Amino acid sequence: MFLIKFFRFKIFTRSINMEIFKGLLLLFLCSPVSLPGQTYPVVKITEFLDSTNLVGLYQDKIVYNNIRKSLSMVESYLKSDFFMGNINLPETEGISAIIMERVTPKNILYEIVGIDSFNDSSVIISMNLYYDFSASSIRIFKGLLKIGVDLKNNKVIFPVYNSQYQTISYSNITFYIKKNDSDTQHLKLLEANNFLSETIQTIRIESAQFNPPSKKLKYIVGDGYFGALEYYSFYNFFSSSRFVRSGCLIIDVLSGGFYKHEIIHYIFSNYQFNRFLDEGIATLFSGGEIQFKTSTLNCWSEMCNKIHTDKKYRNAIDTEELLSNFQYKPEMYAISAMLLFKYYRKVGGKIFYDTLFNKLIKFSDAESVDFLKKELGIQQLSTFVVNTGVSLWEEIATKNI
Repeated sequence: MFLIKFFRFKIFTRSINMEIFKGLLLLFLCSPVSLPGQTYPVVKITEFLDSTNLVGLYQDKIVYNNIRKSLSMVESYLKSDFFMGNINLPETEGISAIIMERVTPKNILYEIVGIDSFNDSSVIISMNLYYDFSASSIRIFKGLLKIGVDLKNNKVIFPVYNSQYQTISYSNITFYIKKNDSDTQHLKLLEANNFLSETIQTIRIESAQFNPPSKKLKYIVGDGYFGALEYYSFYNFFSSSRFVRSGCLIIDVLSGGFYKHEIIHYIFSNYQFNRFLDEGIATLFSGGEIQFKTSTLNCWSEMCNKIHTDKKYRNAIDTEELLSNFQYKPEMYAISAMLLFKYYRKVGGKIFYDTLFNKLIKFSDAESVDFLKKELGIQQLSTFVVNTGVSLWEEIATKNI
C-alpha cells in the first residue's frame, strides 16, 4: 500500500535521481528488456527520431521503417484525452501556491526502455512517459507505455491491448474487465447498465427535447491507480476515475464497474455545460455522489462548521473564489448540485430541463451561480449552505429527480 501511495503522489524535480524510481517501477511491473548497449535520454519524440540510429538495432529496412512510423504516430495519439488535461503541480521555489498547469504535447517527453520481438511479425516498444514543465523546473514521471508494430502487414498497433482483459457487453454499456472477475462483479455491471437506461427514461418523461448520446458507452474497470489504463498496456500515475468524452469512455479505478457520477457525465455528454454545472449535474443525478464512497452529507456538515468558524472560508464561498480556489473540490460539486435541486423543486421538471438545455448551457460558471441565486432569492451562498438541512441529501440519494 505504501508503494502504491508513493508512486501515485510523489513528484520529481530535475534535481532528483529518477533512475531509482524507474528501477522500482520496472521491477514491480516485470521490466521490459533494455535496448542492447545503449542508454537513451529523455527527449521529445522528434528529437529521438532525429538522433537515434534504429537501423543499427534492426538491419531489416521494413522493421526499421515500421519502428520509426510507430514512434511518429505516438505524438499524435498523446494529444488525446488520456494524456492531455490539467495536473496539480506542487509549490516550488518561485511559485507562491499550488497551480494548475495544462498538459500539452510540448510537455510530453519519453524514453525508450525496450524493443521486444515477440515473433517474426511483431515488435513491442516500451517507453517511459514524462510530463515536463520547464518554467516550473518540474518533471513528472507519468508511467510505462507500450506500442506495437505489425511487421507482416506494415502497420502500427496502438494501443497494445492487455490479453488479461475480457469484453462483457450489455444493452447500454460494453465493459472491459479482467478475466478473473467474480459473479458479484457481473451483478454490479448489470446494475450499472440498468441505472443508465432507467436514468435516461426518467429524464425523457419530463423532457421531450432531451438528447442522450447515441454512441454506446465503453467502460474500463481498472484495478486501482496502477491499473487504470492497464487495458491499454499503459501503467500510468496521477490517474483518476473519469469520463473521456471524445472516446465515449469511462475509466474507473475505484468502484469496480458502477460509478454513477461518471455514468451521468456520459448521459449528458451531448451537452457542453460549464464546469460548475457539469459537475453539479453529475453529483445531483448520481444521488449526491461527489466521489465514490464519499458521504455528501458529511461533506455538507463540514462546510457548515467551517463557515461558522473560518471567516476566510466563508468569504471564499460568498465570492468568485468559489469557482477559482475550489475548482474540482467537494464544495463546488455540492453547492452546484444543491442549487440545481432547489431550482428543480421550485419550477418543476419541464421548466428545469428547458432552462438547463436552452439557457444555462450558454452560461459561464459565474453566470450560472448568479442565475440560480437570483431564481432562489439567495443573497449569500454561505447562508444558503448553513440554512439548507443535511436531510435534503438523504432525499437526493433516494429519489431520482
